[in-house]
Amino acid sequence: MEKRLRYLSDEQPGAVFYSAPCGRGGWRPGQGADGYGRKISTDYAVRYGGRTRRVYVCQFSNAGTAYVVDRGEWLVVGDFDVPQNPPALPPEYRGGIVAR
Repeated sequence: MEKRLRYLSDEQPGAVFYSAPCGRGGWRPGQGADGYGRKISTDYAVRYGGRTRRVYVCQFSNAGTAYVVDRGEWLVVGDFDVPQNPPALPPEYRGGIVAR
């Protein structure tokens, strides 16, 4: 069975991105001492389907892939999907960021 990349913009065209800081500087959750990692938290969240999800990055060497986790599967976030200055995550969505 062929495994293909699934893109967030194709699966959820109405997704809305927000700024949602996750730390206070230093190492990010999921980031190793070498600066790389498979599930590094970013300062972005995306809302679709009534749920808010954190945007993560898989970073090794010079290449990184941004993605969200939806039902255990990665949905890749394209380079131009996230607006340059997304609005802050509204308080009513903050408690419900899904991190699976």
